[in-house]
Amino acid sequence: MGLIKNAIILAAGKSDRLAPFTYEKPKGLFCVKDDVLIERQIEQLHEAGINEIYVVVG
Repeated sequence: MGLIKNAIILAAGKSDRLAPFTYEKPKGLFCVKDDVLIERQIEQLHEAGINEIYVVVG
């Protein structure tokens, strides 16, 4: 049996440093160069062979 790879994405917190932008939506949903940040993280984890991903929200 092989090693099980998993990941935890920490997406909780107020993100005061990006205020007032984070009043509208969380920073994980921001678009940077046409990519939603959390989607980009998940895609990179999949490319690394990690399919069990947990997202911690507040």
